[in-house]
Amino acid sequence: MKKYTNSQDGFTLIEVLIAITILAFLMVGIYTIVTNSVETKDRVLTEDKSFVQALRALERLQSDVAQAWSPLYAHAKYNATAERARAQAQQIEFKPSKFKATERFPFETVTKRAAPAVISEEKSEIIFFTASNRRKLQDSKQSRYAWVKHSLKKTDKVVSSEDNDASGEFEWVRTFQNSDLWEEQFNFDDTASQVLLRGVKSLEFFFWDQKSEKFVDRLRDSGEPDLLRVLKVKVTWLDTDGIEQVYERVMRPLWPSFDTKKDEEEKEIFRKSQGGGTGGGIAGGSGPCGDGGDNAGDDL
Repeated sequence: MKKYTNSQDGFTLIEVLIAITILAFLMVGIYTIVTNSVETKDRVLTEDKSFVQALRALERLQSDVAQAWSPLYAHAKYNATAERARAQAQQIEFKPSKFKATERFPFETVTKRAAPAVISEEKSEIIFFTASNRRKLQDSKQSRYAWVKHSLKKTDKVVSSEDNDASGEFEWVRTFQNSDLWEEQFNFDDTASQVLLRGVKSLEFFFWDQKSEKFVDRLRDSGEPDLLRVLKVKVTWLDTDGIEQVYERVMRPLWPSFDTKKDEEEKEIFRKSQGGGTGGGIAGGSGPCGDGGDNAGDDL
């Protein structure tokens, strides 16, 4: 006769508790790794976004500078004294220019084009004329020329550095005017500004002086105080971690280097060799202040 035993295989309570404890530790470890990875990703993306914003601000300025426009890149400034002397030498009637100087267009060229001003009274501000505007509608009457201003603006949100020095208190803003280009005076107060970079400590513009072959602080100290040739910008800002960053970039317009003074001297020599002439240079080129023909200024 068989003998049956009533035995069951399984885990004891202690073994189940041990397994649950080990699983809990594993889950905590996995959760910690995942959380750290997500936080690292967010932090890296935030830092990258901050650096990309700084680079985009520099690219925006470089685009404006590259397309800076002025007839002085191709023609010399009009000189009434020289024109009067030339007329007397040629025994012809001298006709004074009817050009009216304004804050935006302070003088004209020998080809009767109004030359736009380049203003940088403060080290952190620059105003100039650019062709970087883009028409929003095809074949529209909107001009591709505009006045642009890069400057610093006080902000309410202050970015502090690691030593608790609340120094990132400015915003680098870009103010753009593509209408009423011929107004006599500048008025950017009623124009909306685009914020290019936040947490800025300082924004500095430097101008190349051909004579001393170095950058100077003020445009009027350079060899050509009425023209933007080479510009260096230096921006100091605080990133999202409050660490100070410094970027420098040198930029210049796309116009080729041309010595207008030498060009006028050679024209004068040619006139004398030909026995006279009317003077005033040869009209040509294109721009908002004249195109060498009857349609001068149609692009505005």
